[in-house]
Amino acid sequence: MPKSVPGDSPDAKKPRIESNTTDSGTISSDSKAFWGSEPAMGIVNEATLSQANRDQLNESYKSAEPYPHCIIRDIFKPDMLDAVREEIINNINATYKETDLFKVFQTGDLGNIDNLEAEESAKLPTVHRLKAAIYSDEFRSFVRQVTGCGESVVKTDCSCNVYANGGHLPCRANALTAFVSDHSPCLAGDRLWGVTGCGELAAKTDCSCNVYANGGHLLCHDDVIATRRVSWIIYLSNPDEGWKAEDGGGLELYPLVEGKPHTPEATPSEVHLPFFNSMAMFTVAPGKSFHAVQEVFSGDKPRMNHKEKASLQQLQEPLKAGDDSIKGFLPFNEGPSAPPCSLANTDVSDDDLALLIKYVNPTYLSEDGWPKLQAKFEEDGSIQLHNFLKKSLADRILAAATKDDDKDGLGGGKAPKYEAGLRDGWTVQGPPHKQRYVKYEGDASGAGSSSVGPLLQQVREELFTSAAFARLLRKFTTINLIGQHSEVRRFRPGLDYTVAHYGILTKDPRLDVVLCFVGDGTPSQAEAAPAIAATAAKPPLGKRGAGRGKGKGGQPVAEAAKSATRRQGDDAWEVGEVGGFEAYLLAEEDDAVAKAEDTYRAGDADESGVLNVSPAANSLSLVLRDEGLMKFLKYVSYSAPSSRWDVACEFEPEDDSDDEEEEGDKAEEEDAPAKLAIVMKVIGRTGSRGQVTQVRVKFLDDQNRLIMRNVKGPVREGDILTLLESEREARRLR
Repeated sequence: MPKSVPGDSPDAKKPRIESNTTDSGTISSDSKAFWGSEPAMGIVNEATLSQANRDQLNESYKSAEPYPHCIIRDIFKPDMLDAVREEIINNINATYKETDLFKVFQTGDLGNIDNLEAEESAKLPTVHRLKAAIYSDEFRSFVRQVTGCGESVVKTDCSCNVYANGGHLPCRANALTAFVSDHSPCLAGDRLWGVTGCGELAAKTDCSCNVYANGGHLLCHDDVIATRRVSWIIYLSNPDEGWKAEDGGGLELYPLVEGKPHTPEATPSEVHLPFFNSMAMFTVAPGKSFHAVQEVFSGDKPRMNHKEKASLQQLQEPLKAGDDSIKGFLPFNEGPSAPPCSLANTDVSDDDLALLIKYVNPTYLSEDGWPKLQAKFEEDGSIQLHNFLKKSLADRILAAATKDDDKDGLGGGKAPKYEAGLRDGWTVQGPPHKQRYVKYEGDASGAGSSSVGPLLQQVREELFTSAAFARLLRKFTTINLIGQHSEVRRFRPGLDYTVAHYGILTKDPRLDVVLCFVGDGTPSQAEAAPAIAATAAKPPLGKRGAGRGKGKGGQPVAEAAKSATRRQGDDAWEVGEVGGFEAYLLAEEDDAVAKAEDTYRAGDADESGVLNVSPAANSLSLVLRDEGLMKFLKYVSYSAPSSRWDVACEFEPEDDSDDEEEEGDKAEEEDAPAKLAIVMKVIGRTGSRGQVTQVRVKFLDDQNRLIMRNVKGPVREGDILTLLESEREARRLR
């Protein structure tokens, strides 16, 4: 179990505010003239800078687990830091940002406050003083001696993030944090060596203020972005209220799996609470310094912090596209008396129906409905079928799921325990910088009991892996399937998620089939005509969508900390308020190797997702995942009505192309002249960072022909595009 740092046992009504900083840059002559040569002395506690304290922190830093770090209490003069907090809350705007990795309110770069208009700058006298102190030679000397990271320059970029209720950053939560990240070239020096021997610090510091209001979070990552070398976080939570473990928002530190380099354990070994006037500091080590901001559980205590990072020129190892994709597919199971599964045998037989009718809503087994399903799937590439299982079976599964959630203390705003649900055949799946959920690895022998694991396992083994089900899917999609891989999963509120990364980039088309169950407080619907709904994309993040790096307009930090709202029940799942939806997005791939994306990157795209699939009880979603797509399942908030339970299947389609025909088509394409087309309409933005624009174009030599294409780079209506290949059409955005 993770340890919590000792300290006050604060009341659950205080926002967590912290300042994050990266050490680099130089102190301006104006700052020196105004604050003196050592501005740290005016705001930093003298005892903090004493040599005896430095030596003590040095020893603590070196011996800390799971990697070198330290927590410094009462580092600044409390009245001064409280003034910093009030100035930020009342005079600085924060922008809402949400991706697969985080949910937070963040200010602009506080390192640029010297460029503010005189009237605005005058409202931030103590913030200027804190900045000058952080940039000072004395403070940098202190950091060097504690961390042993070499000479550091004083330029700092600084912003403030607000994690409201439900906010998180894998792994982060409910607090206001100032964050600094140093990304610039190193400068030589000898005043900051000491504990870790990690080299010299760079010349640029990134600094921001983050507010993690209720639900705010930051998922597991190692902070290795470009040149970061040291990170430290100054917490600006309400000094008049305490902070307790049940408020969430802790800084989680993850150890490595023994014998597996660069692989963090699924749960943290240390959790440090965001007490006011404390500073967390750690060395940024590639593949080792994994940490997160736990979701903020308190509804009225945002976590506020100021975060900084000092950097060394060091890059993460690139990820190879598709490395983590499923490689081995299993054959379908035929009944003991049935003939072997054959691709030519595509009709649903009486024997198939005898199996299917045990599980599937009879409405979906009617031949009269199949053409409508096919047409919808062919048009959109995806459908969602409601009330898919028979009502009697679905009711048993929902009742068992509700019972297990109650037993594990999960859902409906309960603060989760890391070990929740890890029993009776359920095991946690990681690593957490890519995913965390629990998988059922028991058998289906207990399907007659009231436990949800065996029930879903029985559905997986007897229905989803059968050749009869593959043939039924062909009737829905017209796709021949030749292999399958499936698992039973549970995504626990306040704990679980998957993230988009290039290791799961789709290299060959796949059919994703997911049977989902969530609790919404409503009774099961009666067996009726199938509700066929295209899985349409949500609005962009910031409007509750599913892309990366979305943000919406700034608002005062004081308002940002109060802005988190929570819907309940079915509506919360449908609008994406509590996560749990699956999102598909296009990725940008550079040759054979895809580069890791900056965790904190915020794009300006209007759309970055292809489609989202909202969770719904007893729903079956089918999505044809094309080459170049990635997917993730959004972090499930602690305030979700229930866990998300599913049977997740990936099917391998038959390659319906002919090699000789492909070679002929390729030769024709090489010989065919380029075609000109005019942009008639800009549809929207897509790509993992919104770098691709989808447009509808009309061929100049064939005015009756219009197709969809994806364009990288700026484009607008009326532009003329040169198409080297004119037969392929892009998948339409939803």
